[in-house]
Amino acid sequence: DNLATNVLLRTIGIQAVKRTAAALGLADTRLNDRVRIERTVEHPRTLSSGSAAEWASFMATLATRSVINEEISVLVLSWLAAGVDLSMVAQPFGIDPLAHAVGDRGLRLWHKTGTEVGTRADVGILSGPRSAISYAAIANWDPEKRPDPLDSVLSSMHLMGRPALKAVSAAETPRSEAHKYEPP
Repeated sequence: DNLATNVLLRTIGIQAVKRTAAALGLADTRLNDRVRIERTVEHPRTLSSGSAAEWASFMATLATRSVINEEISVLVLSWLAAGVDLSMVAQPFGIDPLAHAVGDRGLRLWHKTGTEVGTRADVGILSGPRSAISYAAIANWDPEKRPDPLDSVLSSMHLMGRPALKAVSAAETPRSEAHKYEPP
């Protein structure tokens, strides 16, 4: 939520966010600035930058309630449960954007998407009847490129969601694809 991001930054400051990210071991994932309607040359080039591998690992740690402590992990999971953008990796899950926090079709989803010109990102945790999986997908492209690759990017993200759905729904899930945990 853009407003919540800016309120947080006004309250604790971006340096506190950067210190916490460093303490969590996030070397390639960072918040660079507050949310702005317009970025000019005096602002950081992007709101944030990130590594899909770091985000997937962070989400797996969050799923096991091990980010800082259980109380903070559960709080962050409650925020992520409110995500309603199912246009990226979560599209093939076929769940209600307003009801997935409590379970829809045997699935629960905690995730956050990000959209900027030339960028789409979706990181999350999908829990199903058999297991849970953490995921992260980040796509970047030249926004001046023609034809616009957005439809292709979203189609690729949808394709990534299908094996995630299968992994949490299948009778047997390869250990390399799932992290078992008890949802909050």
